Amino acid sequence: MRWGFSLLWLAACSQRPELLPDGGALGGPVAFRISYRSANNRPLYLQTADGQAWLSVLDGSSELRIQPSCLRCPCGQCDGCSACAAPLPKVVQLQHLSSSSWTWSGLTYPSEGRCSGSPVECYRIRSAPEGSYTARFCYGYGFQAEASGGQTVASPQCDSVPFGYPGDGGVVSLEVCDC
Repeated sequence: MRWGFSLLWLAACSQRPELLPDGGALGGPVAFRISYRSANNRPLYLQTADGQAWLSVLDGSSELRIQPSCLRCPCGQCDGCSACAAPLPKVVQLQHLSSSSWTWSGLTYPSEGRCSGSPVECYRIRSAPEGSYTARFCYGYGFQAEASGGQTVASPQCDSVPFGYPGDGGVVSLEVCDC
Protein backbone atom coordinates (compact mmCIF):
# COMPACT_ATOMS: atom_id res chain seq x y z
CA MET A 1 0.00 0.00 0.00
CA ARG A 2 2.85 2.35 0.79
CA TRP A 3 4.22 1.88 -2.76
CA GLY A 4 0.83 2.71 -4.32
CA PHE A 5 0.58 5.92 -2.26
CA SER A 6 4.06 6.98 -3.45
CA LEU A 7 3.11 6.49 -7.09
CA LEU A 8 -0.11 8.48 -6.59
CA TRP A 9 1.85 11.28 -4.89
CA LEU A 10 4.42 11.37 -7.75
CA ALA A 11 1.64 11.50 -10.35
CA ALA A 12 -0.03 14.38 -8.52
CA CYS A 13 3.25 16.31 -8.20
CA SER A 14 4.06 15.92 -11.88
CA GLN A 15 0.93 17.94 -12.74
CA ARG A 16 2.37 21.13 -11.22
CA PRO A 17 3.85 23.54 -13.76
CA GLU A 18 7.59 24.04 -13.69
CA LEU A 19 8.40 27.42 -12.12
CA LEU A 20 11.07 29.49 -13.84
CA PRO A 21 13.51 32.13 -12.52
CA ASP A 22 11.34 34.91 -14.00
CA GLY A 23 8.42 33.72 -11.85
CA GLY A 24 6.50 32.32 -14.80
CA ALA A 25 5.43 28.75 -15.33
CA LEU A 26 6.39 26.65 -18.29
CA GLY A 27 3.14 25.80 -20.06
CA GLY A 28 4.75 24.23 -23.14
CA PRO A 29 5.65 22.43 -25.15
CA VAL A 30 3.78 23.35 -28.31
CA ALA A 31 4.39 21.40 -31.51
CA PHE A 32 4.15 23.13 -34.89
CA ARG A 33 3.79 21.21 -38.14
CA ILE A 34 3.70 22.28 -41.76
CA SER A 35 2.38 19.60 -44.15
CA TYR A 36 2.52 19.65 -47.92
CA ARG A 37 0.39 18.17 -50.69
CA SER A 38 1.13 18.75 -54.37
CA ALA A 39 -0.82 17.77 -57.46
CA ASN A 40 2.20 18.34 -59.70
CA ASN A 41 5.05 17.07 -57.49
CA ARG A 42 6.61 20.52 -57.20
CA PRO A 43 8.75 20.70 -54.01
CA LEU A 44 8.15 23.16 -51.20
CA TYR A 45 11.08 24.88 -49.44
CA LEU A 46 11.46 25.99 -45.81
CA GLN A 47 14.14 28.35 -44.51
CA THR A 48 16.65 27.32 -41.86
CA ALA A 49 19.67 29.12 -40.44
CA ASP A 50 20.59 29.26 -36.74
CA GLY A 51 17.86 26.69 -36.03
CA GLN A 52 14.54 26.63 -37.86
CA ALA A 53 13.54 29.89 -39.55
CA TRP A 54 10.28 28.93 -41.26
CA LEU A 55 8.15 29.54 -38.16
CA SER A 56 7.59 32.73 -36.17
CA VAL A 57 5.43 33.19 -33.08
CA LEU A 58 3.80 36.58 -32.67
CA ASP A 59 2.31 38.16 -29.57
CA GLY A 60 0.03 40.70 -31.23
CA SER A 61 2.26 42.34 -33.83
CA SER A 62 5.57 41.61 -32.03
CA GLU A 63 7.64 38.61 -33.01
CA LEU A 64 8.91 36.59 -30.05
CA ARG A 65 12.40 35.14 -30.04
CA ILE A 66 11.45 31.53 -29.53
CA GLN A 67 14.87 29.91 -29.72
CA PRO A 68 18.30 30.82 -28.42
CA SER A 69 20.89 31.92 -30.92
CA CYS A 70 24.64 31.52 -30.90
CA LEU A 71 24.75 35.10 -32.23
CA ARG A 72 23.81 36.32 -28.73
CA CYS A 73 24.92 35.48 -25.19
CA PRO A 74 22.86 34.90 -22.03
CA CYS A 75 22.97 38.06 -19.88
CA GLY A 76 25.07 37.46 -16.79
CA GLN A 77 27.17 34.95 -18.69
CA CYS A 78 28.85 37.32 -21.15
CA ASP A 79 32.33 36.63 -19.79
CA GLY A 80 33.60 33.62 -21.61
CA CYS A 81 30.70 33.63 -24.06
CA SER A 82 31.87 33.75 -27.64
CA ALA A 83 29.09 34.49 -30.07
CA CYS A 84 29.35 32.57 -33.31
CA ALA A 85 29.59 33.97 -36.81
CA ALA A 86 26.25 34.21 -38.58
CA PRO A 87 25.42 30.73 -39.90
CA LEU A 88 24.74 30.28 -43.59
CA PRO A 89 21.04 30.17 -44.40
CA LYS A 90 19.90 26.84 -45.81
CA VAL A 91 16.63 25.41 -47.06
CA VAL A 92 14.79 22.19 -46.32
CA GLN A 93 12.85 20.59 -49.16
CA LEU A 94 9.43 19.04 -48.62
CA GLN A 95 8.01 16.67 -51.21
CA HIS A 96 4.37 15.72 -51.80
CA LEU A 97 2.77 14.24 -48.65
CA SER A 98 5.63 15.21 -46.35
CA SER A 99 5.87 17.53 -43.37
CA SER A 100 8.28 19.28 -41.06
CA SER A 101 7.77 19.83 -37.33
CA TRP A 102 9.36 21.92 -34.63
CA THR A 103 8.57 21.98 -30.91
CA TRP A 104 8.60 25.19 -28.88
CA SER A 105 9.31 24.82 -25.16
CA GLY A 106 7.26 27.91 -24.23
CA LEU A 107 10.41 29.88 -23.46
CA THR A 108 11.35 33.19 -25.06
CA TYR A 109 14.79 34.77 -25.38
CA PRO A 110 14.23 38.54 -25.52
CA SER A 111 17.14 40.90 -25.98
CA GLU A 112 18.12 42.70 -22.77
CA GLY A 113 20.82 44.96 -24.20
CA ARG A 114 24.47 44.31 -24.91
CA CYS A 115 27.25 42.52 -23.09
CA SER A 116 29.40 45.09 -21.27
CA GLY A 117 32.07 46.49 -23.58
CA SER A 118 30.92 44.34 -26.47
CA PRO A 119 28.70 44.68 -29.54
CA VAL A 120 27.18 41.26 -28.72
CA GLU A 121 23.52 41.27 -27.64
CA CYS A 122 22.51 39.44 -24.50
CA TYR A 123 19.19 37.82 -23.65
CA ARG A 124 17.32 36.52 -20.61
CA ILE A 125 15.22 33.39 -20.70
CA ARG A 126 11.56 34.16 -20.03
CA SER A 127 8.41 32.08 -19.96
CA ALA A 128 5.73 33.08 -22.42
CA PRO A 129 2.65 34.39 -20.60
CA GLU A 130 -0.70 32.72 -21.04
CA GLY A 131 -2.61 34.23 -23.93
CA SER A 132 -3.40 34.34 -27.63
CA TYR A 133 -0.60 34.05 -30.14
CA THR A 134 -0.18 33.68 -33.88
CA ALA A 135 2.04 31.13 -35.61
CA ARG A 136 3.41 32.43 -38.92
CA PHE A 137 4.51 29.65 -41.26
CA CYS A 138 6.67 30.79 -44.21
CA TYR A 139 7.58 28.73 -47.27
CA GLY A 140 8.26 29.00 -51.00
CA TYR A 141 8.30 26.95 -54.19
CA GLY A 142 11.90 27.69 -55.10
CA PHE A 143 15.20 28.80 -53.63
CA GLN A 144 18.22 30.84 -54.59
CA ALA A 145 21.83 29.80 -54.08
CA GLU A 146 24.03 32.59 -52.75
CA ALA A 147 27.68 33.20 -53.65
CA SER A 148 28.55 32.58 -49.97
CA GLY A 149 27.21 29.03 -50.21
CA GLY A 150 23.95 29.83 -48.43
CA GLN A 151 20.45 29.25 -49.75
CA THR A 152 17.33 31.38 -49.34
CA VAL A 153 13.71 30.63 -50.12
CA ALA A 154 12.68 32.54 -53.25
CA SER A 155 9.51 34.63 -53.07
CA PRO A 156 8.42 33.35 -49.63
CA GLN A 157 4.76 33.34 -48.70
CA CYS A 158 3.50 33.24 -45.14
CA ASP A 159 0.26 31.98 -43.61
CA SER A 160 -0.85 32.67 -40.05
CA VAL A 161 -2.59 30.33 -37.61
CA PRO A 162 -3.91 31.64 -34.26
CA PHE A 163 -3.41 29.51 -31.14
CA GLY A 164 -3.71 29.76 -27.38
CA TYR A 165 -0.85 29.23 -24.97
CA PRO A 166 -0.59 27.14 -22.99
CA GLY A 167 -2.37 24.80 -25.31
CA ASP A 168 -4.03 21.51 -24.73
CA GLY A 169 -0.95 19.59 -25.80
CA GLY A 170 -2.08 19.52 -29.41
CA VAL A 171 -0.32 20.55 -32.57
CA VAL A 172 -0.56 23.92 -34.32
CA SER A 173 -0.54 22.96 -37.96
CA LEU A 174 -0.75 24.32 -41.46
CA GLU A 175 -1.40 22.27 -44.56
CA VAL A 176 -0.11 23.76 -47.79
CA CYS A 177 -1.76 22.41 -50.91
CA ASP A 178 -0.27 23.08 -54.34
CA CYS A 179 -3.37 21.61 -56.01
